[in-house]
Amino acid sequence: MPFRKKKKVMTGRDIHEHHRVATPLELLFDLVFVVAIAAAVSGLHHALAAHHIMQGVLGFGLVFFGIFIAWLNHTWFASAFDTDDTRYRLQTMLQMFGALLMAVGVPEFFGGNSLAAVIGFAVMRLAMASQWLRASLNSSEYRQTALRYAVGIVVVQLGWISRFWLPQTYFVISALILVVLELSLPVWAESKKLTPWHPHHIAERYSLLTIIILGESVLGATAAVRGLFASGENGLWEIFPLGGGMIALLFACWWLYFEMHFAERLEKNRSRLNAFIFGYWHYFAWAALAAMGAGFELVADVVKENSSLKHELGGHFVSPMLAVSVLAIATFVFLFSMSLMYAFLLKSSNKHYFAFVLMLISPAFSMLAAYLGLSLSWVMWIGVISPVLMIALYRSDKKHGAADSTH
Repeated sequence: MPFRKKKKVMTGRDIHEHHRVATPLELLFDLVFVVAIAAAVSGLHHALAAHHIMQGVLGFGLVFFGIFIAWLNHTWFASAFDTDDTRYRLQTMLQMFGALLMAVGVPEFFGGNSLAAVIGFAVMRLAMASQWLRASLNSSEYRQTALRYAVGIVVVQLGWISRFWLPQTYFVISALILVVLELSLPVWAESKKLTPWHPHHIAERYSLLTIIILGESVLGATAAVRGLFASGENGLWEIFPLGGGMIALLFACWWLYFEMHFAERLEKNRSRLNAFIFGYWHYFAWAALAAMGAGFELVADVVKENSSLKHELGGHFVSPMLAVSVLAIATFVFLFSMSLMYAFLLKSSNKHYFAFVLMLISPAFSMLAAYLGLSLSWVMWIGVISPVLMIALYRSDKKHGAADSTH
């Protein structure tokens, strides 16, 4: 049959493989997962617009964690063991189907619990366990590590399934316990033998999903600009300062992320600690970027209050202060995550101490400006200050590092 690929032995990839890049299957995998991310962002936006702050933040945090941990485990596994044969492709397809089911259940999850989300997560994780089981059978070198992953995923997944029938009062504490177990699983599994992940491949996979999440935030900015067009002549004058400010903020976050050059850092020090810091701390960076999308949607709601699109708000009133606060907090979390990863991966630099100060400027002053009643258009540009300053800081740090290496 023409579609069949010869079955390969899953023994582990070469960590020094040249020109290792993301495969077309991995790119498709990301695009399916971004549907679930979009559903999580939409749920957060609706919860915040309805002033269900705590419910929205907890729901978003847990849903995003489920998406994140499933994507993370597959990505690191693929970097170490991808065979790209028929069996591997079909098992990956099954994980993609699970992501689709999870996306369907996300809106219901924000209201309490969702059977579709639970089933979707179970499909993703059990398919991943079968991949690890195959690796344990094929590779004597990594058998113990792979078997720990396979058994651990199944056991923890049984906990997530059982949680569906727990009383509502135990939802938060049970979720926290299971999150800790999920995060502890790779630490335990790889305590004896580190899997053969490829530093450049891992860095590229993370950078690609970062771009996709930034693209999701563009949808929120688009909604705000659409509202300005519907506001009549007065709104047209705000399109360039407000729309430009939102794109400038996203562009600055993109620039800052790619100023880090994570592949070089991971290759230079391929330690277990660096892998876990880089891998796990992206949860906060990505959740913050996704939350920016919800913040832009709230800005759009503010704009719609004075336009012909007011009927789309569903009776909810969104204040400029709420919209700016969400964006300010999301920006701070993203900048903090970037600075922390940079500090751990480049321990020889002391610039990250100054970065921790810079990251406070935009969030603090933008919230103050909104409180004082300054126009959203100009508040948005205040939010760009910290990322731009941090870009300049890290670029100068890179130049000094290059100059020092030549002496």
